[in-house]
Amino acid sequence: MKAQLKRHQTSANSKAQEITDLVQRLEALTAQVNKLEVERNVLSDKVKDLTKKIDDDQGRFFKILIERDEAIETLTKEKSEMRTEYQELMDTKVGLDNELAMYRKLLEGEERR
Repeated sequence: MKAQLKRHQTSANSKAQEITDLVQRLEALTAQVNKLEVERNVLSDKVKDLTKKIDDDQGRFFKILIERDEAIETLTKEKSEMRTEYQELMDTKVGLDNELAMYRKLLEGEERR
């Protein structure tokens, strides 16, 4: 009986030690889970911040695109107006050059007479 008692005590001590080890392991794992949850929350906040920043940047980008398109349209209109004005000036210049050439011919004709 003493031997059997000793075996049971050894077994009980062994099981008690095993339980103590498992409790310690459980506490360590619980601490690790808590740490990972905190890290997950931090990362989740970063994701939210980055998503907001992306949305803000996208809004600014679209505003810049609209402003650029408006500037291009304005410049295109100005270019068209300048081209029309240039064409009118060139037509006037050609007309004046033709008139001058005609007057020169008249003057040369008068001088020959």
